[in-house]
Amino acid sequence: MKIARSAGERAFDATNAALLVLLSVVTLYPFLYVLFASVSIPSDFVQHRGILLWPKGFTLDSYRMVFENPNIVSGYLNTIFYVVVGTSLNILMTSLGAYALSRQNVMWKNAAMMMIVLTMFFDGGLIPRYLLVKISGCSTRTGL
Repeated sequence: MKIARSAGERAFDATNAALLVLLSVVTLYPFLYVLFASVSIPSDFVQHRGILLWPKGFTLDSYRMVFENPNIVSGYLNTIFYVVVGTSLNILMTSLGAYALSRQNVMWKNAAMMMIVLTMFFDGGLIPRYLLVKISGCSTRTGL
């Protein structure tokens, strides 16, 4: 059985859909712009003004020049290695710690949980952020 929707509900759904489509376009356009600029002919792209909705000409010379640099390949290999190994180690260590803390009679369980929770509340950027605010003079109190 289908429930009848009121005019207000239909208007809300239409407005919601329109806003989400607009937000999607605003979010995706910078990515498309960079993609279109990267495959455009440089001289045609430089002369273009305004919104770029399709590539100005087509060439893959910029990609060829980038991949001719040997540092790019080694950089990507390093990135892939760090992502795979770092994520694997992070998942392994987090799982081991979560399992240990899920047991009832683990020694120092409360102390370990307190250290974990404190690091979530007071992250590593707390002191540098404080010093930045103190040095830049953004504080409302004098003498800080």
